[in-house]
Amino acid sequence: MSRRLGAIACLVVAALLAVGAAANLNLDVTGDERRVIDLGVFGFAKGGVFQLTVNHFFIDDPDAVMLDSSGRLHHNESLGFALMVVESAQDARYLRTMASTESKARRECLDSDALAPRDSNNNVLPRFFFRLSNLTMAEVTKQYPSVAIETPGLYALFFFNCKGYNEKGTLKPLPVSFSAEATEYNVGTGGVPNYLSLGHQPLPMLYGFFTLVFAGLAFVWAREMRRNPTHTHRIHYVMLFLVGVKALSLFFETLKYSHYASTGHASVWDFFYYVFLTAKGITLFAVVVLLGSGWSLLKAMLSERDKQLLMFILPAQVVINISLAVVEESNEGTRGWGSWSDILRIADVVCCCVVLLPIVWSIKNLREAAEHDEKALQTLSRMRLFRTFYIAVVAYVYTTRIILAMIEGSLPFRVLWISNLLAELVAVAFYAYSGYQFRPAAENPYLRVQQEDLDEIEMRAEIGGGGGNKAGSPV
Repeated sequence: MSRRLGAIACLVVAALLAVGAAANLNLDVTGDERRVIDLGVFGFAKGGVFQLTVNHFFIDDPDAVMLDSSGRLHHNESLGFALMVVESAQDARYLRTMASTESKARRECLDSDALAPRDSNNNVLPRFFFRLSNLTMAEVTKQYPSVAIETPGLYALFFFNCKGYNEKGTLKPLPVSFSAEATEYNVGTGGVPNYLSLGHQPLPMLYGFFTLVFAGLAFVWAREMRRNPTHTHRIHYVMLFLVGVKALSLFFETLKYSHYASTGHASVWDFFYYVFLTAKGITLFAVVVLLGSGWSLLKAMLSERDKQLLMFILPAQVVINISLAVVEESNEGTRGWGSWSDILRIADVVCCCVVLLPIVWSIKNLREAAEHDEKALQTLSRMRLFRTFYIAVVAYVYTTRIILAMIEGSLPFRVLWISNLLAELVAVAFYAYSGYQFRPAAENPYLRVQQEDLDEIEMRAEIGGGGGNKAGSPV
């Protein structure tokens, strides 16, 4: 199992590096028939710069529907790229869906005023078009003049391919191939470009701060372990490793964003970040499972079905989380990007919920047996010590998987970093709470469970005396 997870992690890290190697925004499409392609969003301040480069443009048009005899695109065809202001990334996807709808009653393309985003006064928001009509395919392949942004906002880049309607009022798909690269940056103090979107520019400082926070938590945890060596167990070392890996992932995330802000390119820091991000995800889930098992209080009672379920859920959770990272690092214009993103997020939530089912089943069985079994009643009382921890896990999963995603979608483009801040604050709260609950201390209720077992064993040994040896010795 560990070898499989290691192989999966290595393959996914390689994939992440591959998708992260592109500068700013890059998309390659081959034989694509989509009417509108959403290439992503970027937050511009006043004075920001946008530049588009198109390479290897080709239209598969054997019947010369869009090309004249000289190979030039008809001047009346709506074909090209559009940069326009949107309220959020979700609005950009909604606009893409609306512009992709084929209807005889509504034949507007993305460059139509009917589909143009508008402000509260119904004024059309700024738009920039890079039309490809009346050009040969060779002339399309070039670097287009840069655009200076005068109106701050969240800008979405689209490619639109609106072949004119035929007599039936429907679109005839026409495959298009190209490689598009957009350079997007804001100009900072002293004219230095910053390639991070306006709402993400505080991220290097934010992640640097939380690197220090988690490093401090690791120091406090190590000090507690040193002060209480007799109450320190293997799980405490695993928890220390988790906090350390979390701090390292934040450290390399700081370097990753800092390098990208100054260059617009991925770097070796991306590799280390994804390695430690993967390790953190695996370790976090393992710690939750180990703590939830209550040092064999649950594991000894799990059925074979429950054990098989856990053995399936653990690697599935790892694969889902890493796959989500791959999807998020890919360009939104990639075919199937939205569907895969939604499927993986739903699967992630389901996986996190299913992993708690064996624990719920065990508690239910113990509650039923407690009515007639004194030992089961004692075990049930111990299980209640972990109830708050299970609630904390559920709250952590619900907050990080659902609530924060909703908050991110409603934030103004200038303060998108707030969702990242909230995510790290939730992580700090969850780590600190879990550490306090399971700290290596004599008064810790979690460790008292083990101490009660030891006291019971010693009491039985004292009561049994020699008789116990006699009963247990072979004749």
